Amino acid sequence: MNWNAIKDFYYRVFEIEGKYVDLMASYDILLLSASGVCNETIAYVLEVSLEVVREEVKKYFNFTGYSNNLSINPITILREIDVDSLETFCKHLPKESDYATVEIECMYRVAKLFEGIRNDLEANWT
Repeated sequence: MNWNAIKDFYYRVFEIEGKYVDLMASYDILLLSASGVCNETIAYVLEVSLEVVREEVKKYFNFTGYSNNLSINPITILREIDVDSLETFCKHLPKESDYATVEIECMYRVAKLFEGIRNDLEANWT
């Protein structure tokens, strides 16, 4: 059975579009990446190839992925504080964090993209 047959099955039986089946298949990779886990750790934990991790992170986040695990979890900051802007996100980073502005912007952007994906899946995965 190939991937298109699986997506066709989900559409026929559950009326779930193929793009949501693709997203669900990539969900754990995307969650871990948006949470600040580096590609190598994701590949190891999920027992998938590093290339698969890189492809999925690039495809959905237009991002190469973190080279090292972050000391913070951007998703947690976004959710717990109900962050609505990059400025608010920055204010809630731990004071001892020494991330460059470009890294912080990337963390925020990727976390926001993931939250959009999560919300889209919740609304359409029935």
